[in-house]
Amino acid sequence: MNKFIYLEAASSGLLVVSTNVGGITEVLPHDMIHLANPDPADLIKKLEEAIPKAKNIPAHKFHEKVKNLYNWRDVAARTVIFLTKFN
Repeated sequence: MNKFIYLEAASSGLLVVSTNVGGITEVLPHDMIHLANPDPADLIKKLEEAIPKAKNIPAHKFHEKVKNLYNWRDVAARTVIFLTKFN
């Protein structure tokens, strides 16, 4: 699945519930996501945990956090650091 979907959801103030496969933890901080094992029962459990919390999340705070995590200067700096490890 496209990881930008998770970013867009979090940036809109939504708490994300997903399975813990596919590298989602590389995209969003742990406080913005509830991770379930790829099992229907665990996914239901995580949804039941997330729904009450989602009502109390200030959307603007999630938006600001995503905006700060993914500004172009920061992404470029992290890319340079990453690529210099292989040089």
